[in-house]
Amino acid sequence: MTEATFEQLAGELASERQRRERAEAAASEERARALRAQLNPHFLFNALTGLVATLDVRAAAQRDHVLRLSELLRETLRASEHAEHEVCEELALACAYLRIEERHRAAGLDWNVRVAPGCESALIPSLLLLPLVENATTHGSCNAGGRLNVEIVAGRHGRHLVVRLANTCVGERSSVGQRSSAGTGLGLRNVRDRLAAHFRGAAALSVQRSEGRFEVAVELPYLKRVA
Repeated sequence: MTEATFEQLAGELASERQRRERAEAAASEERARALRAQLNPHFLFNALTGLVATLDVRAAAQRDHVLRLSELLRETLRASEHAEHEVCEELALACAYLRIEERHRAAGLDWNVRVAPGCESALIPSLLLLPLVENATTHGSCNAGGRLNVEIVAGRHGRHLVVRLANTCVGERSSVGQRSSAGTGLGLRNVRDRLAAHFRGAAALSVQRSEGRFEVAVELPYLKRVA
């Protein structure tokens, strides 16, 4: 084989490799868009189901609830147009959802969010945490008489961003949380699939459970926007 032939063959192989990489990247992004889009109807259904529970209260409270829900849905649609955004933006959506949930949860809902310095500007796939928050409230481990506490903690561990979300029942417990904690629900499957599509094995979702407590942890590369 002459040197010219070898160089030609090497060039063709490099071009083919680049073509395959572009095709794989395009397919991965298309799958990620599909997974983000999957969240909207599922979340809308659950949110509207919660709204029904408030229809027997005063009209002013209903209007406030609808306005909060409308604003949240508007923000989730905006977020779904982007592959990723900052942690502070993602947590703002989570807090907006929790404010809506605490309005119509009869036994009460307590929640708090803690973010380590610097992590608020780290990048995270858009709407990644919202299905986990929805799972924590809809499939919490409390009966109607138990008060639910939801905690979200974001921090850095080496080169990774770690976000932990836990729900804890204070009072009367239910087996619902135990059944849901196997980690096979739509929300958890969506998060796992999106992490796999976005980070190709460099991120993970873990699930832990104990009596009256259910915790999920998302670990992903710690990245920030380039100035």
